[in-house]
Amino acid sequence: QNIAAYTKNNFVKDSLALGYGSIIYPYSGASTIFIDPTASTNGTGTFASPYNIWPASIPNESLVLIKEYSTLSISNITVTATNLMVGSYDADSGERVIDTQKLATISYGSTAKFFTLPTTGTFTLSGVRFISSGAGTNNVIANTSTTLELKIEYCLFANISSLVSG
Repeated sequence: QNIAAYTKNNFVKDSLALGYGSIIYPYSGASTIFIDPTASTNGTGTFASPYNIWPASIPNESLVLIKEYSTLSISNITVTATNLMVGSYDADSGERVIDTQKLATISYGSTAKFFTLPTTGTFTLSGVRFISSGAGTNNVIANTSTTLELKIEYCLFANISSLVSG
């Protein structure tokens, strides 16, 4: 068996390309927020008690994880937190996972965009599927800032007009 050293980004990309399935991808933010749209009650955002909707308030430096295989419906979320990452999590372990077969889905209907972003910091979408069922212009992100760093990696898109507008 050949063993090679990869940087974190190459390891993930190469592993997915080779079909290795789930990859646990660490992230060390100030807090991790869990969302399970199938949960019967809206919890506190922990793995044991996840929110069932997008939370009204998210701290800076957070990792927001949506349960694998689930669909979270949103409508033009205004993000005020800086340095935010959004991804999917493994239902059994709570670990962030990137697997194109197990991605959480974020969907919206007739609104023109998923997220409106802050003007500074970073915003990362990593390992999530985006689907719009609305007609007309469907943008993932509305962003007019020249100082915000936007990262989109390992995501899938359906019925999307553009990734970024503004």
